[in-house]
Amino acid sequence: MDFKTDEPITKALYDGILQTAFLRMTSSNSRKKSRQQLIAEHECRLDYFNQAYNENLFIIYNTYEQRNIKPKPRIKFTMENRISIKNLRINKEHHGKFLVCRVIARCLKINALLTIVEDPEGDVERLALYNFNPNPATQVKGPMKPLSVDHVSKYLPIGTQIVIGNPSYQIAGDGNTIISSDNPDDVIIIVDRKIQLRDEAWRTDRQYANVRNKQSVDEFRCHGNEYFMSGDFMAAVREYSGGIKLEPYNTALLANRAEAYLRLQLFKKALADVEKVLKLEPNHLKAAFRKGKALCGLKRYQEAIIVLQDLCKRVKNHNDRNSNVSIKKSAIELLKYIEMLVNESQNGNYDYIRIIDELHEKAKIKDNENGNNWIHQEGPRLDHADYLIDDVEIRFSEEKGRGWFAKYDIPEHTLLMASKPFEIAYKNEAPEHTLSIISKVVPPDCIIDSPVITGIELIIRITQKLLKEPELCREFYKLYCGPNLLPIEKLNKDMLRCVDVGRIMKTFAYVSFEQVDRTNNISHENNGLGIWVMQSYFNHSCADANVYRLFLGNLMFIRTLRPILKGEELIICHYDLTLPYERREGYLKSMDIYCKCRLCMLDMSEEQEAKFRREKLIKDYKNLLTKPLNIKKLEDTVIKLRSIRNHLELDPRSLEPSEDLAFAYVNRRDFRKSLPIRKEIYECSKGAVLYRPSTVFGISFDYYAIGKKKHAKLWFDKILKEFAEFIRGKFKDDDKTWRKEALNLLERFTPNDFLFAKCLGLI
Repeated sequence: MDFKTDEPITKALYDGILQTAFLRMTSSNSRKKSRQQLIAEHECRLDYFNQAYNENLFIIYNTYEQRNIKPKPRIKFTMENRISIKNLRINKEHHGKFLVCRVIARCLKINALLTIVEDPEGDVERLALYNFNPNPATQVKGPMKPLSVDHVSKYLPIGTQIVIGNPSYQIAGDGNTIISSDNPDDVIIIVDRKIQLRDEAWRTDRQYANVRNKQSVDEFRCHGNEYFMSGDFMAAVREYSGGIKLEPYNTALLANRAEAYLRLQLFKKALADVEKVLKLEPNHLKAAFRKGKALCGLKRYQEAIIVLQDLCKRVKNHNDRNSNVSIKKSAIELLKYIEMLVNESQNGNYDYIRIIDELHEKAKIKDNENGNNWIHQEGPRLDHADYLIDDVEIRFSEEKGRGWFAKYDIPEHTLLMASKPFEIAYKNEAPEHTLSIISKVVPPDCIIDSPVITGIELIIRITQKLLKEPELCREFYKLYCGPNLLPIEKLNKDMLRCVDVGRIMKTFAYVSFEQVDRTNNISHENNGLGIWVMQSYFNHSCADANVYRLFLGNLMFIRTLRPILKGEELIICHYDLTLPYERREGYLKSMDIYCKCRLCMLDMSEEQEAKFRREKLIKDYKNLLTKPLNIKKLEDTVIKLRSIRNHLELDPRSLEPSEDLAFAYVNRRDFRKSLPIRKEIYECSKGAVLYRPSTVFGISFDYYAIGKKKHAKLWFDKILKEFAEFIRGKFKDDDKTWRKEALNLLERFTPNDFLFAKCLGLI
């Protein structure tokens, strides 16, 4: 799927993504819920929708495109064909069956019309009616403000009895069950009594009541605590909020809700709650500690330090000693952590060994019936500070538009910036039911691959983030979103806080990147897809890049590849330069990038005969790898391939075959032939030390194998130092401990090379 287009299929996704974001934000994570839970969640959803509606925080695209509606069997309205909510089966469309139900909540409409229904037996479930237009007279296509809850609810008022033919029972995008219907013809509103239903058939009272108003403050607090202990922080917030509505100055509820907000990373809301608590109870120690955590989450590090230092002083004079010890210990630990963040954000001083160890721990996965999941809840999302060097700035250039430029001369391997993504999604985090969002709009025979599903998951997460914190729209909308949408400078004031999924999707299409870890200890099956704001302003060059990026989990580090002169633009390679020119060109053009680097110009000018010959040789090379290796044929193929273009630096497609030939020589113990190939790769391939460590360290191993142990030692130390400097930056000239740190990095990045070097006595 092409997210850059305005095709109806793409546009039809917009409202589905927005709806899923709303559902996730207002639903807890338990699968089967009680009547009270479902109604309470729906009320919360209505409250949130009304607030967003009144503040103009989002728009919908209102396509009214009826897609994938298949002919279904006519239904005989007999008792044997009636099905109850209890008997609905998940992930099944119940053909020939009908569900009798009654609306018991107000409605809202984003993509589908959403409400809560009950059947005569008293069972309750969510209902989504797709392709249902409650206002046919205004079938406006394109961005618009949604209909209000009051407006939509007029068409299905509380108490309305309806019959749903061929009901579908699915897992919605928030992971919870929902009854759905795609065909308006299958939905019958019982107004003329053609289907006779007696009032006494309903087990529950027809009158709908607000279940939250029936609870006491203590009940809200207890339910909130139960949800919190189970890890359902969203539901905990909902319960605490219900109690706070009854008692706005209840400090226990405010403090508890603040902690739940902290777990959801809603730091502004957490800060607002603890500040209310501290105004009412200045000596509330837990609230003071949570204020420090909230300020830290908002990157207001100096304020957090002051709050926590003051807390540590006050703890000494407090009576409850057991509580004091715990709070003081936590405050001291948090202070140390914040001091680390300050050092990172101000000086760019990162402890890379600690970061890699943290990454290895957090990237562990477990297998269960639903696929791979992280052992740690957040997975490889590392919580470290962002950093930006003062020596660079964003400028406009006539040829490429916005880009990063050097304000001063910058040495090689200098850290320019380090940042966490605006948002990231990992392959194993995209639930199977995310596919249901896409299946509503794409043709049944369309193949949806894993990257598309991960991409949709990322867009949903970005939408959620902007709905929760609309002030972030301004930062996100600065990013490039293609030539057909207005730049942020031309957006009206209201749109700077308005969540526009169409704009989000196009921005994703242009500035999202795959996160690929270089450490051998990390599984690459679950690479992430994310958007890094600072990195997105770098312009591209295939062969003439002067900066490079390194991922450690979700952290992106960008360093200079060579010395940079004052005024020089900083250029990065966004795409795999080992791919054929036609694929590179096609991808880059789709991103509105027209590369004129040395490699692209050479590829463009190359004769067709040479291109055909290269493609045939690469095909022959790949075929050789599928059979018992014939080293003579591989040797001939690589020699012919290399003869097409003499310079390996401008022939990146020869790198992999050359590497394989070198390893073939090693396996045959012909180290004198593998050595010159590896040295050439090292000399010609920028970043080979980092991206091809086994090949480059193989130089020292080859020297050792041919009996030149002194050369082996010299080369190992040379490459070891360069390898470490690619990761952590230049060592100082007088640094006597560089080798220890470099070996620690090597052991964590490529443990096999470390062990081999140790066996040879090079360590």
